[in-house]
Amino acid sequence: MASYPETEVENKLIQMVSKSYGKVPAYQRSFIDIHKNDSYFREVFEAISFDLKMLDRSIRGPLLDVGSGCGTFLWVCRRNGFEAYGVDPDPDKIEIAKTIGLGGFVVRGVAEHLPFKDEAFDLVTSMSVIEHVREPAKVIGESLRVISRDGAIHMSGPDYSHCFHEGHFGVFWLPLLPKIIAKRYLKLRRRPNADYVSSIQYVTGRSIRRMVGEYGGSVEDLRRMRVAYLNQTRTQWLSKKVEKQELIKTRAIRETLRFLTTAGFSKEWIVEVCCLLYPLLCRVRVLWPSDSLRYLIEKRPDKD
Repeated sequence: MASYPETEVENKLIQMVSKSYGKVPAYQRSFIDIHKNDSYFREVFEAISFDLKMLDRSIRGPLLDVGSGCGTFLWVCRRNGFEAYGVDPDPDKIEIAKTIGLGGFVVRGVAEHLPFKDEAFDLVTSMSVIEHVREPAKVIGESLRVISRDGAIHMSGPDYSHCFHEGHFGVFWLPLLPKIIAKRYLKLRRRPNADYVSSIQYVTGRSIRRMVGEYGGSVEDLRRMRVAYLNQTRTQWLSKKVEKQELIKTRAIRETLRFLTTAGFSKEWIVEVCCLLYPLLCRVRVLWPSDSLRYLIEKRPDKD
């Protein structure tokens, strides 16, 4: 595949955002930065691969990305040799997907009515899409319909029952904030698209699990599994983090490790201390409510 056309994609993203907002608001800049190249979605690909590995699975095609947007994740998948397709309702984003060479692999459509045959895919991915659809339950039902009998859905998104930050607007938030109050609040915060909040579905972990059950599926909580898995293998991966501190996303932790390294503490000593503290951190993370959900959804074995 050809290299990612970063400059051309960035220009089209700026045009698309400007058409909606009249300019590029500061809180929309992160959207452009994420999609202008493949760096972010390479990390997403690795994260999904890790999630599947915990369950003795792996990324395999054919794969469908529901709400594929500009197609950057598909581009990464195909660059790694996987058969990958996408569906999205936004014609402007599909045009950008064509710019990166995915014209024949992304179709226009909605997640409530996927234009594919039953059991057509081994993996369906859905990243921060479920809160944008009109009928979340129907989307889950359709996603279950198009996965093979031993296939799976990797779904991530916000859990609005624990949400204190609204990423679509870049503002502090309160869990399940009533929409009528939310609109006034967003206008006070000078967000030009305050009415957009009416279209957002306040999905929660509990509501997603209930909907999956109604369609005969089962759910694995990948967040909890990841915490337990990393606790069991902490020495190995903590060693990698100490070795490559730039991979650590939390700034406070990254700076602390840099200080300890500069102060002359050995890598072995730092890893040993981290290993001692990590089980406590795992316990806190499991008990502390998360503002996001990360699930692997499968068909139940007895589901026809």
